[in-house]
Amino acid sequence: GITATGLFNPSLAGVGVHAITYTFLTDNCSASETILITVKSSPIAQAGRNLEVLANGQIMLPAVVNGINLTYQWTPALGLDNPQILNPVASPKEDREYKLTATSDEGCEVEVFYKVIVLKELKIPNTFTPNGDGTNDYWEIPHLNTYPGVTVQVFNRYGQVVFNSKGYPNPWNGNWNSQNLPAGTYYIAISGTEPKT
Repeated sequence: GITATGLFNPSLAGVGVHAITYTFLTDNCSASETILITVKSSPIAQAGRNLEVLANGQIMLPAVVNGINLTYQWTPALGLDNPQILNPVASPKEDREYKLTATSDEGCEVEVFYKVIVLKELKIPNTFTPNGDGTNDYWEIPHLNTYPGVTVQVFNRYGQVVFNSKGYPNPWNGNWNSQNLPAGTYYIAISGTEPKT
């Protein structure tokens, strides 16, 4: 762990106890001193990112931290269901940046930041082309999955339900009973209560 300039680099040395000996030499004599340096394991976090949630919606903060015997603290705690766990659910009323501090039992820390952007408007697309070309193949309502209690239904012109989803974990691919539906006009109903915060 000693660099060419004589500095001890803990990341090069690695976790553990290292005996470092310094020797001073002159033409006629020498003197040595040995010290022990302990390199502790530090938590490692993946970089945070920006997240989007619909107004009055909720989203889990997907932090990933590796380490042993870690404790967690999110700040600010406002809008979080539990600021002392790795992945709390956030339901902020306005855009907010959250900081996670993960601390090992030896006192080593790592910090990571997530910004939650609150969207004020639900945007529902009125067309899609489920032809399997990889472009616009799904009828996807952005961020509707942040309303876990929502119900989404799609009806054909005869009033038959061709898509029904409690919550919105997956967008519609234009199929009904494993069959591709024909091009045409379909009708939607979105209902449910926004999550309470």
